Amino acid sequence: MKKLILSILISVIALQVSNANTEGNPNEIINNTVAINGKILDKETGEALTGVLIKIEETDKIVYSDFDGKFEFNDIELGTYNISVSYISYKKKVLKVVKAKSSVNTLKIELKKQ
Repeated sequence: MKKLILSILISVIALQVSNANTEGNPNEIINNTVAINGKILDKETGEALTGVLIKIEETDKIVYSDFDGKFEFNDIELGTYNISVSYISYKKKVLKVVKAKSSVNTLKIELKKQ
């Protein structure tokens, strides 16, 4: 009986230690990197824009929007960033002070024609 109680006690302690690493804020960062993703749209029509250049300024991180206007940066260090968005015949847009502070940061960006 003592062995059974000891076994149960050890299992409960192990489970609590395991849960301590995953409890708390669901957006808590464990590895100090985040993802920044979003969608680029035409401000007037709401249509997705394909091939838009999205750059995290002062880094070498550059991506292009896909056929649905979606883009994604992975493994971005925690911090504050300026993101520039450029597309032919549209006004360049710079999102200032984008704070990457949760595991996934989603942006909706609308561009105006020039």
